Amino acid sequence: MINTVLCYLEKDGKNLMLHRTKKEGDINRDKWIGVGGKLEEGESPEDCLLREVYEETGYQLLNWSFRALITFVYGDITEQMYLFSSSEFTGTEKVCDEGDLEWIPKEDILNLPLWEGDRIFLRRLWENSPFFTLTLHYDRDGRLTKRAIHEENGRDYLTFKKLNALPWLMNAFSTRRGGVSEGRYASMNLSFSVGDDPARVVTNYRLMGEKIGVSAEDMVLAHQTHTTNVMPVGNEHRGMGIVKERSFSDIDGIMTDTKGLCLVTSHADCVPLYFVDPVNHAIALAHSGWKGTAGNICKNTVDGMRLSYNTDPKELIAVIGPAIGVECYEVGPDVAGIFRSKYNMPECEAILRPKDNGKFDLDLIRANLINMVNCGILPENIEVSDICTCCCHDWMHSHRGSGGKRGGMAAFLMIR
Repeated sequence: MINTVLCYLEKDGKNLMLHRTKKEGDINRDKWIGVGGKLEEGESPEDCLLREVYEETGYQLLNWSFRALITFVYGDITEQMYLFSSSEFTGTEKVCDEGDLEWIPKEDILNLPLWEGDRIFLRRLWENSPFFTLTLHYDRDGRLTKRAIHEENGRDYLTFKKLNALPWLMNAFSTRRGGVSEGRYASMNLSFSVGDDPARVVTNYRLMGEKIGVSAEDMVLAHQTHTTNVMPVGNEHRGMGIVKERSFSDIDGIMTDTKGLCLVTSHADCVPLYFVDPVNHAIALAHSGWKGTAGNICKNTVDGMRLSYNTDPKELIAVIGPAIGVECYEVGPDVAGIFRSKYNMPECEAILRPKDNGKFDLDLIRANLINMVNCGILPENIEVSDICTCCCHDWMHSHRGSGGKRGGMAAFLMIR
């Protein structure tokens, strides 16, 4: 196994990036990365970090943080990389013999030619995520084919930074941890439609409610059938889909401006979409599988919020939650053809990857991001999760990852 270090120096909202242009045979040639290199015999990761940063930049680190352990797998080669960051250093920057050094604003870095996996861990560095491990598999063409990420935080659910910034809002996305279901459903199964004991599912909702501060009687669960239908809900819908029967059906998106009413949608690879209007204090959740994405349930949700709550899309804060990643979502030419009929050529090139077997890898996450931007939501107001539910099916329920033998997770959103 190859052992390396990589460090991202930080200053004034910028990272020091190395454009690798000078070294022949460099696997990173023409890519922008941090600074670092291979551990030498007898070196610790910290020793290598200090040496490589000084040799490549002229800076001496005064303090640093060990942020993540990244494993790269490409062919029969495995590389383990120790990822660091530092904002405390001294010295004078020098010319690097492996490429060109440049301080790049963080908001511009993702527009550079980067390895796809680097985008995943860079976002986590910038969000000050707790220590995590990440495994990235690449094919011979340098295309990311699999990823698996784990945080050492012991949480039974996730929240999102942009939504956490709004004190009047509760947001969450469950994992498969912390419930009472067993076997294929273990343990936090929040789906009534996969064969689990309904009593256990209700218990799981009550347990999840205790964690996020919501009673199951104050939740309303969408009735998802892969439509693009969206409806407003209010006090009369409290408890529906969980502790009492629904008065509606075939609804994949729900919205409200009612305080204390928790919106819930169910997921196990399909994309959870969160919408928050901070001006009019209105919210929406939508479930977007390939049918909902191609049919643009995002647009229907934004249009519904505009009609019901006078929402301006430019004011919306949005989140694309954990879902199946492009490297795990193979579709046939029939589905690809539907997307080609809905998206323009540059958009199709971004969301469809042709494969040698005549099929395609479909990027539902990118497609929903395109839908959001085309609806008028500002890119800077959108947060995108980097978790692939299929790659992480040990702690996320995944339909593809389990061969259909699984439970379900849920998205939660509520005005306090």
